[in-house]
Amino acid sequence: LNFKFTNCQPPQAEPICRDVAILDQNGTELNPKTVPTPFKVNQSIQLRCAADDPSSIITRYEFKITEPNGNIIQGEAINPIGNAKLSKLYTIKQFGSFKAQCRACTAAGCQDYMGIK
Repeated sequence: LNFKFTNCQPPQAEPICRDVAILDQNGTELNPKTVPTPFKVNQSIQLRCAADDPSSIITRYEFKITEPNGNIIQGEAINPIGNAKLSKLYTIKQFGSFKAQCRACTAAGCQDYMGIK
C-alpha cells in the first residue's frame, strides 16, 4: 500500500497546565505541604495556573475548589474575568481537606482539570 498525504498542516502545540499554586492575599505562594498548615478559616486565598502556551492560544483559565463537605466552587464564583491566570479571591470557611484545580481553555475547548502536584 502507498499512502499520500496532501493538505496536511504541522501539528499545533497545545497548551499544557503544569501546576496550580495557592497564594495569600499579598501574592505570596503558600505550600500546602507545610507543617503546621499555612491555611486558616476566614483566610482569603487565590489560585494561580501555571501553563505552557507555546502558540499563545489560551483564551481563559478556569478554576475549581472542592470543599471538605463536597461543595464545589467553580464558574463565576471563582473564575477570573478575561484570561487572567489568577482566580478571584476565595475565603476558607471550614476546616478539612480541600482540592484546588485549574485548567486552560482555547477556542476549541477546555482541558481536563489539573490539580496541585
